[in-house]
Amino acid sequence: MSEMNNFENTQTVHTHALLVEDESQENEEDQNNNEFVFPDPREKQKFDLQMMVVYVSVSVYIVSASVTATHVYPESMESKLSWVVIFWDVLCIDLSSVGFTMLGFVCTKVYMSIDTSEWRPYVGRCVLFVWIDVMVATPFAMIFGALSALMHAKFKGKDVALTLLEGITGLAAFDFKQHTAAWHSLNPTIWPVLNLIWCLVTMHMTVQANMFMKERFGSHGSYVITVMSVCGISLLTVFVVVYEQSNVFYANVRAPSYRLMEFNLGLHFYFLLMRQDKLVIALTNLLQRIDSVVYVTFLCVWWTKLGSPRKSDLDATCIRLYHFNSCLNDHNIILMRGCLLALTILTSIETGKLGFMRPNLRHVPVVGVLIACTTFCWPFVQVLMLILKIMLGGSVTTLHNSLITFIIPLVLVHVAFLYVKLVKPVLMVNSKQVISQLVMRYRESQELNPVPSDCESLPGSDPE
Repeated sequence: MSEMNNFENTQTVHTHALLVEDESQENEEDQNNNEFVFPDPREKQKFDLQMMVVYVSVSVYIVSASVTATHVYPESMESKLSWVVIFWDVLCIDLSSVGFTMLGFVCTKVYMSIDTSEWRPYVGRCVLFVWIDVMVATPFAMIFGALSALMHAKFKGKDVALTLLEGITGLAAFDFKQHTAAWHSLNPTIWPVLNLIWCLVTMHMTVQANMFMKERFGSHGSYVITVMSVCGISLLTVFVVVYEQSNVFYANVRAPSYRLMEFNLGLHFYFLLMRQDKLVIALTNLLQRIDSVVYVTFLCVWWTKLGSPRKSDLDATCIRLYHFNSCLNDHNIILMRGCLLALTILTSIETGKLGFMRPNLRHVPVVGVLIACTTFCWPFVQVLMLILKIMLGGSVTTLHNSLITFIIPLVLVHVAFLYVKLVKPVLMVNSKQVISQLVMRYRESQELNPVPSDCESLPGSDPE
């Protein structure tokens, strides 16, 4: 009982506990160095811990993408790292769910701490910050992905078109069939960044919908929000397990529709938690009691994947993250499993169980580097592998595949850091100028050609 009371006492509502520094007084050179300030040090500690979980999830994803990129072709089956490829696939699936759920919680905390009128320009800057990386990475992926495919006699013109389509629309939803003749992106690991854009764009509508339901239906609105939170994820998990030999998992695991569900789960969790909803309080008290069991169970599940054999089954229709990956067993990829881990970690942070950890982080530089690493990971690996094969030959490069896999994340982080510090600020300034000019021209055209009113548009109507 004391633990339950402790949790409820830690959940005092602080609507404006998190403040965002005003950017209007900053120079353009420092626009990417904005940080969050907290009146309460405990709130800063929680925020830092939650963001640290996101950073760990993204870092694991980057390493997993590097392992996948260097083991994508059949000649890598004999690599010394083949025994950990399945392990990284399963770890990536679980921790990507943790990352999106945690991001939903953190972004909602920021949203609820600033005025609604300030959110639109703020999220606009965030989307532009992310979209620039996508626009730069897309042509690199098209060029070097096509060259790599030509070298392995796997080039398809429609893959280039799909990569361009994803880069322009920001939708990772068109690669939904596994067979090799289908459309496949030449930058397959960019999907978290693309889905993040749509999570930020739709977030305002989701929060407003929650507020409407709470005001319209009162306490019953909490039940509606709870059902919305878990229904879609639960149904999709059931369909994946039932229809193992289908494209259900493959088509949804990287799609914005499913990742929005995970993001919104974190959003709904924060929304109901701040309103002391009874269902969420009961859930968090339960997770608080069994969190150690949850952590140990996940560690054991991941440990059992070490040494799992890879199979060259490119023509099969099964459960996997990418069309070139090995098939996974259905009990290893329960989609809602990662969401459970995310909610357990959030509970441990909010109740102070992780209070002994006191990270003091500057978030904006870290976020910029990690987003760039995720966006450029696959094109960077393609460029590096092409250079090594030209310089050393294909057989030598394949022989040292494991060493290359370890080196890639280290080099990628340094390259991304230089890009974020030297190149991206220039791109941000120029992009803002172009957008400002386009908006100005649009407004001028509207003033010169005003839309006629209904009565003026009627034939024979008299303006007088």
